[in-house]
Amino acid sequence: MRLRLWGLERWLKLFFLVVITCGLVYGCNNKFSQLAVSSSSFITSECKTIKYAMGESCVPLNPQRVVVLDDVVLANAIALGVEPVGAVFDYTASGIEIPVFLQGKIDIDKFPSKLQSIGTQEQPSIEKIMLAKPDLILGFDYSSNYDTLSQIAPTILIPFDQAGSWEKHLLLIAEVLNKAQVAKKLLADYNQRIQKFKTAMGSKLENFQVSLAYLWGEGSSLITSDLKNSFSGSILEDFGLSRPPKQDIAPEHEYQIGISEEMINWIDGDVLFLFSNGDDNANRILKKLQQSPLWKQLKVVQQNHTYIVDHNTWRSRNILAANRVIDDLFKSLIQQ
Repeated sequence: MRLRLWGLERWLKLFFLVVITCGLVYGCNNKFSQLAVSSSSFITSECKTIKYAMGESCVPLNPQRVVVLDDVVLANAIALGVEPVGAVFDYTASGIEIPVFLQGKIDIDKFPSKLQSIGTQEQPSIEKIMLAKPDLILGFDYSSNYDTLSQIAPTILIPFDQAGSWEKHLLLIAEVLNKAQVAKKLLADYNQRIQKFKTAMGSKLENFQVSLAYLWGEGSSLITSDLKNSFSGSILEDFGLSRPPKQDIAPEHEYQIGISEEMINWIDGDVLFLFSNGDDNANRILKKLQQSPLWKQLKVVQQNHTYIVDHNTWRSRNILAANRVIDDLFKSLIQQ
């Protein structure tokens, strides 16, 4: 008799566990459905069809509630005059990290600013995206969760070609946001700055070599150097600035090379820009470089033509960062 009661009790517990589990699943799905339906109410009937890697979507002609999945897209959207309602950010011990090229241009999580954090690029929060009620979600095709995101709002994931294709990426983002003319003006201003720089440099521009080094390395590499097809490398090429021979290459899908302490002569040139974020690791690497006898033999070091610049700016891929890079070029090569 006791065995029968114990068996009945076990099956009752199992039954109630199944009921509760089903209820929770239903509740979560229902919540997702309600938020998704609520989000869809922001989608205007006036839209245009955009074809891209995942297929095609009909996006609003003038989206009002844009969520972006990459800080490159965020910066380009801001430059184009569009303030997203949600964006991904990196986090530090002190909170949200705002890249230098975005400082003063966004006001995150402060009322009445409408821009809110939706998590990190590696792990955006689906719930926060739904609560933002977007009428457009915009990112690159290396973003994940497309199937889920496309249920919330029209989702466009722009093909990422290479780091040096930042101008093409700007134009694609502008097409989606219906800001093509604004993008053309931004690039026209960029080209005007190129001509102004070349005029100021004059004959000095001929055979003038600019070296790039990032104060970060792994394994046997003490530092890394960005190549011609990187973001910063493409800007130097636009400005007619040559690179040291070992950096003057553009292998497919490779934008940087590792440089060991024994290969430090690879970064010699007329000017050297050192990318740093100012953290302990970057400072440690810089100190190790400065103590190396090979470092002290570099012509660029002996002539005191080394400049420390913000690594996020010089390694990003957007028009705001490009203009900050140009500011650094004028300051270091023209004004000094």
